[in-house]
Amino acid sequence: GLPALDEIDRLKNEDYYALCTNFNLPINKTKIMVGYNANLAHQQLKVIDKVAELNIEVLDNIHLVFPLAYGGNSKELIKVALDQNKNIKYTILDQFYDFHEIAKLRSVIDILINIQPTDQFSGSMQETLYAGGWVLAGSWLPYQQLTELTSKLILIDSVDDVAEKLNAMVVNGCKKSEDNNELVRNFIKKSSSWKENIPIWDDILFPNEVG
Repeated sequence: GLPALDEIDRLKNEDYYALCTNFNLPINKTKIMVGYNANLAHQQLKVIDKVAELNIEVLDNIHLVFPLAYGGNSKELIKVALDQNKNIKYTILDQFYDFHEIAKLRSVIDILINIQPTDQFSGSMQETLYAGGWVLAGSWLPYQQLTELTSKLILIDSVDDVAEKLNAMVVNGCKKSEDNNELVRNFIKKSSSWKENIPIWDDILFPNEVG
């Protein structure tokens, strides 16, 4: 179960300015999270190279977010790559957040880039979609089922396609919203909320108990 889902529901009427300020993120930029931990399998360095190809008008309207609290010691490598591209504005989050804070973060992120080589069914990806955000993901990941439920999951066939697709998403105003979100929210709630999963785990752990 993903406890952040219930927290995201509770934050629906929370002040957006306060949520952004909580992470020192800009209010009026498209906020793009690159991966969801520090493991370089999330291809942060490749994403930085591709984002650097965007024209200055697009770069002026986006802000990259790198959650690096766990998963490896890549912070300095990523920071060096970012500092070599002065037109990229970014925030590095190196604090470990509980699910209350994760829910706040999901509630302000517009786009999650998830292009790691392999994945099961990322909780971060589900939480981003549940909160109304967009996901740019590799078509090689097992997310095809969700494309039938939402237009906010955009798939690419190669890491080299990041710049072109991200450019189109920013130009087309792909920002977090409640629009056309009901089907995917219901699917994620049913498959991943604690409310739905507790009875299943109860049956697995205590199969012979009654009542």
